[in-house]
Amino acid sequence: MIASAPRRPTPPKGEPPPGPRRPPSDPARLVARWGEAAVVADGRGEVVAVNRAYVRLTGWRREDLARAAPGAPGLPPPAPARRRRRLVRARRPDGEGWWALEEVVPIAGGQAGVWTWVRDALAPSPAAVPDLDGLEVTPVFQPVISLADGRTIAYEALSRLRLGEEALMPDAFFAALEAAGPAALGAGDRRCLTALGRSLGRLPAWPEGVRLSVNVRRPTLARPAWFRRWLTRLPLAPEQVVIELSEADFACGLPEDWADLRRRYPDVAFAVDDWGAGWHDIGRLTGLRPEWVKVDRTWLWAARESAVAGRLLGHLAAWGRECGVTVVAEGVETAEEEALVRSLGLTAAQGYRWGRPAPVPSPPAG
Repeated sequence: MIASAPRRPTPPKGEPPPGPRRPPSDPARLVARWGEAAVVADGRGEVVAVNRAYVRLTGWRREDLARAAPGAPGLPPPAPARRRRRLVRARRPDGEGWWALEEVVPIAGGQAGVWTWVRDALAPSPAAVPDLDGLEVTPVFQPVISLADGRTIAYEALSRLRLGEEALMPDAFFAALEAAGPAALGAGDRRCLTALGRSLGRLPAWPEGVRLSVNVRRPTLARPAWFRRWLTRLPLAPEQVVIELSEADFACGLPEDWADLRRRYPDVAFAVDDWGAGWHDIGRLTGLRPEWVKVDRTWLWAARESAVAGRLLGHLAAWGRECGVTVVAEGVETAEEEALVRSLGLTAAQGYRWGRPAPVPSPPAG
């Protein structure tokens, strides 16, 4: 990783409008809905809730975790800056040892606390997943701005999620689906895409000359008949669509995977999303040859703190210009940050500096 500085409290993609930076007022009620074993900790790393699935799987109760609980899985360090997965050797209260897989997801950009999902690493993926039938998906759109002339060149489609009375963090929601397996992940992804298609169909018209950028997960792309049908029903041509690929899905992909994507979907453009947030492997840039690279906000913070990081980001921008790749800075919030990404030669930017996600695309700038 290049960035070591902590993130500012920037909401993750698709999060509801900013509110108090704390875990939900009743986290036990929220995690109780999940079939996966789950823990909620505050920004100091203190456990504030566990669900019944966690107690059944691990044998540890919340009151046990408030005291010394050697070997209890799911106890994260205070507010990690980014999502991570790790395999740990765990113990039950009776001393029995087992291998646990932990998925740690920051709440509100890592400032308020974390969710941790826990499962038996040697057991099959559980069938229990969040109740998609009760899931409400509201698509919202955030502009992507050309730094050369200030034009709106795209809108990224994001999702705000609710389950009953509770707002769900998209990162935590999709982490639970990932833990449940590709079928659950694909079902949740297609649910969000279906809601997006309906929302776009209600618009009077899509802005002329503006692209639609949308995250699509690997299990959905592996169903070309479904995804092509979804594309054909949009009120814009496939050439205007940019598919953002999650690093969780494609960081370790083989070159033949990328070539297969190009064969399946020759009309759309591809974006490597959140570049710099994890492995940021060079293979995806050379193998996939994406039309867009969206640079994670951690690079922006690193460039502010380190001249070396700034030069590296400038080199990435120069590579983009040479290869015809649109390099987008994500999470730009202030005039100073805008000036920084301009000075480094990035092509475009996205963030609160130009607008918060809204249910209807705002009139294009420029």
